[in-house]
Formats: sequence, C-alpha cells, structure tokens
Amino acid sequence: MIFVLVLVTIIGLGVGPLLGVAFAGAKTTSVAQAVDNGFYAADGGIEYGIQTLRSGSPDCSLPVPITGPGTLNGRAVTVGATCTTLPDPSLLTAVITSVAGVGANGRIVTAVAKVTINTVDPGRGATVVSWSSVQS
Repeated sequence: MIFVLVLVTIIGLGVGPLLGVAFAGAKTTSVAQAVDNGFYAADGGIEYGIQTLRSGSPDCSLPVPITGPGTLNGRAVTVGATCTTLPDPSLLTAVITSVAGVGANGRIVTAVAKVTINTVDPGRGATVVSWSSVQS
C-alpha cells in the first residue's frame, strides 16, 4: 500500500512539469508557422512576378507594379519590378521585389530576386541570378 502511494506521488510530481513543456512546444510551433507563412507569401510573390514577366507583360522599361497575386498564406502581397536590357538585346534583367504584409507575428517579409529573361526564346526562359528574403 505504501509502495503504491509513493509511486502515485512520484508520477503526480512528474506530470506537472511535463505538461508545461508540452504547451511551450505548441506556442513555439504557432510562432514558427507565422514566420514561415510570411516567407512563403513573399517567395510566392517573386514566383508570380517571374511568371508575369515571362509572359511578356507588363512592359518593363520603367519600374512597374505587377498586379496580383493578392493574398498568399493569409498575407497581402505586393510585387514590383525594375528591368534593364543587357548588351544582348534579347536578354532582359529584372529585379523583382515582393513584400508580404504584416502577419500574426507583426512582421513584414521582403523578398528580392534578380532574374534574367530571354525575350527571344518562345518559352521566355528565365534564370534566377540571386534571391534573398528578409523579415523586418
């Protein structure tokens, strides 16, 4: 009988701290998910910008806003591009910027990509030169 009481007491004392650790993990998961959603949304905006420029619209001779994609992963996303023509007139270099608005974590994520697009190729192939994402 005493053995059972000691065993129940030991188990009871160990369960409390374990529950605290379990709920801390749930909180960490929701914060990490909010951060990930921001990066995914900003990167989706870059992908959208690349596909828009590959389709030939808009005319990218001046800095232009790219209409769309709207909302991704619960974040409002705005996309813009600045283009330059390389010495080879068939190649267009674009710097695409995508900003994912404030999310549940109160942060904004900005992604920037430099892309070269072959304007003569029927598929308008694109090569990503650089790509970075920053949370602020």
